[in-house]
Amino acid sequence: MVQAPDSRVASWSTDPRARIPLLPALDVPLPTLERLYTQEQ
Repeated sequence: MVQAPDSRVASWSTDPRARIPLLPALDVPLPTLERLYTQEQ
C-alpha cells in the first residue's frame, strides 16, 4: 500500500480491500483521434 504523507493528497493502494482507487494502468497506449466532426454553417 502506498500513501502520501499529507492527508489532503490522494492516497493510492494496490490492495482492493482498502477501498482506495487503484493505480492507473500505465502500460495501455493512449487513445488516438480517428475522426473529428464539426458543424458547418
